[in-house]
Parts: sequence; structure tokens; C-alpha cells
Amino acid sequence: MATIETQLRHAADLYRQGDSLKAEKAYRAILAHHPGQPEASHNLGALLARSGSHREAMPFLKAALEAAPGQARFWISCIDALIHLDQAEVARRLLEQGVQRGLRGPEVDALARRLGVVPGLAAGVPPGSSGPDMQHMLELLGQRRFAELEERARAWLDGHAADGLVWKMLAVACKHLGKDADALAAIEQAARHAPDDFEAHYNLGNARYETERFDLAEQSFRRAVELNPRHAESRSNLGQTLLKLGRTGDAEQQLRSALDLNPDLVVAQNNLGNLLSSWREYAKAEAHYRHALAREPGHRVGSHADAAV
Repeated sequence: MATIETQLRHAADLYRQGDSLKAEKAYRAILAHHPGQPEASHNLGALLARSGSHREAMPFLKAALEAAPGQARFWISCIDALIHLDQAEVARRLLEQGVQRGLRGPEVDALARRLGVVPGLAAGVPPGSSGPDMQHMLELLGQRRFAELEERARAWLDGHAADGLVWKMLAVACKHLGKDADALAAIEQAARHAPDDFEAHYNLGNARYETERFDLAEQSFRRAVELNPRHAESRSNLGQTLLKLGRTGDAEQQLRSALDLNPDLVVAQNNLGNLLSSWREYAKAEAHYRHALAREPGHRVGSHADAAV
């Protein structure tokens, strides 16, 4: 009888070959003989989630996480599924637990943004910050009390104008309060005072893109890519910005680089499909649209997809 490692490889190969149904059956067969096996549980859950069956996926993703909490991707998959199920508060709590256990990286940052949390803050008060004041602002952020956070952040910045982290929090607060101009000004200050913080430059790129300042958005996204070359969203958004600037060759390169890092990035799949379609490479475009639909069945492929924020 084949070892469990061989069975797992076989199931993974089936999925990579595009045979999701056979891959699902293979993972279910493994779990029938090895209930709760973490790798099989996770991969079956991830497969179901990619097909849009997030509710069915959750028990498998939770089982994997409980069995092997040291696996970062198990946390990421579980949080992502909760977001798709509109369980944002549960997802935020799980994200916080993961960060406290050392969960880090670009994918974690992307989840934090989707949940309205400033990436990197869930880990606690950064070194050199004033504990009680910073902790209170973190609590306001976590409780989504944005008006109070704005007031507290502005008071803090009156005496600590070079605190890039608090400028980032102020930007989040202003954005949620509908103060787009103030949010842009705050994130510009964050990037100025934290020149090596890729998050600040990524957020500034998004803000500049939204205000159609595409040349400046390009600069910000390029700086973000320079600081964090493996952040797929930065490359994807740089590619979309280059499309706006009419530089389709450079845009294709960045979109493909983004998908090399994260093939499930729907915005990049859709935009690369659009670009290929405009070049009349319809078969190649269809492959990208199909991948986007497999990840998000309700996605309007072929429609214009702006930068992911």
C-alpha cells in the first residue's frame, strides 16, 4: 500500500494537472483512512475554497489548523475562508492569534488590509513606542473606532511628527471616515518618515492610483517592489498602473511576476487576461479568466479590474 506521503503527492499532482474532482476524491480517500491528517485536511479545504465552497471548506481548514498550528499557510487559508464567509470579526481575532504566535509575511499583510487592519500592528507595540499611548491607539484601531483614533493620532503627532507608524494609523482612520484627502496626506507622511517601510509605499501607491496620479503611483509601487520583491499585490498593482500609462509590455511583465508569486491573485489573472485579449491572444486570455473564476466564481472576468488595495 502506498505511503501517505505518496498519496498526498498523487493528490497534489492531480490538482496541478487541473483535475480538481479526482484530487478531491484522493484527499477524501486519505482522510477516510487517516481522519484529521493535517496536510490532506488543509489541501481538501483549500481546494473546496477555490471552487467557491467556503462553508464546506471550513471544517477541513479548522481541523488542519488545530492539528498543526505551526503551519503558516493553514492560518492564512482559514482566515481567507472566514473573510469570504463575511465573518470578518472572527477572522480578525484569528489573525491576531496567529500574529501573536509569530505569523508574518506578505500574505498575512494582505489579509490584514482586507480586514481593515494596519499590517504589522497586530503583533503589539513596536520597540521605541510609548506603551500606553500606542496600545490605546491599537485598541481603537482593532475596535474600529476611527473618529477617536483620528483624534488620538493627531494629538500624538503634534509632539511626534516623525512617527511613521502613527501616520499609517491616521491614514487608515481618515480613509474609513471618508476623508480621502487627509488619508492621502497622512500616508504621504508615513512614506516620508518611514522610507524603508514597504507597506507605507504600497499604501501610497494605492492612494495615488485612486486619485489617478498614475506616474506617482508607479514610483510608489516600484519602491514597494524594491523593498519587498515577493509581495505579489505590489507587482500586480504596478502592472495595472503601467496599463493606465499605456506601457503594455512592462505591464505584462509585472502581472506575470505577480502571478508567479501568487497564481490565485484574481485581479492579476483578470487584468492579464484583458491585456492578452486586447492583443487577440484569446486562448491565452481564456486560461487566465478560467483561473480567476475558479478562485472567485462570481468574479466578472473581462471587466476592468483596478488595483487591489
